Amino acid sequence: MKSMTNYLFIFFILLQTTYANQCESDSFREENICIIAGGAADTTKTLNLAHARSLSLRNARIIAYEKMAERLEGVIIGAQTTQSGDLISDGQVKTIVQATLKNVEIQKESVSFLSDGSPWAEVTLSVPKKGKMGVETKVLEFTNGHNSLKEKDEIIVIDLREYNYKKSHFYELKSPTKKIFAFNSFIGKSARFVKDVDHFSGKAIKLMRPIKIDNSNIILNETDAIALVMAEHSKNIIEKKNLYILTK
Repeated sequence: MKSMTNYLFIFFILLQTTYANQCESDSFREENICIIAGGAADTTKTLNLAHARSLSLRNARIIAYEKMAERLEGVIIGAQTTQSGDLISDGQVKTIVQATLKNVEIQKESVSFLSDGSPWAEVTLSVPKKGKMGVETKVLEFTNGHNSLKEKDEIIVIDLREYNYKKSHFYELKSPTKKIFAFNSFIGKSARFVKDVDHFSGKAIKLMRPIKIDNSNIILNETDAIALVMAEHSKNIIEKKNLYILTK
């Protein structure tokens, strides 16, 4: 009987070694997300020590899964504070996290006992970052290699049909904050003025409408102003005559 007990003891040691906590390895943590959480139980409110041990382990699991969900999906936090004079009399913070976790592995579960005899459980979870079961989306990498398909030039059309301005006017394109200056020149020399929408049939166009016309200045929203600057910088829309002004 003693011999059988020794064999069982050796078996459990080997089993524990085989399923060791991989999160202790630096190389494993580089490829996986690891979460460690602890939980306790009040022995005065449990049936016996075994019951307390079971509850502490259950609490640790709940906290571990909650932390993993926060790590993967984020957490909604709401706070409420009541202040009287210069003193905070009451404060409350609520956290909400909800997620369906997949491919999460339990790396380790252990229960030890504190000096007062109450159980303390620890649970370690892991989930792969990359690969078929990974939680992180692969970042697409782009190179400056030549593409066999020629990219179509984008045409930018500024729609001024609501305004009574002519080609002879001086225009300055800018954003509402005037921080983004698209062009600072006589726009009649740099843009094509057209009146027919059919002129752009079958072409890839980006239509922009000004917020307002102010002292012969065309005021675009921030997004359009930035897009216009980038189009000139990367695609030379002025030189290629791909900037159009649509008028009445």
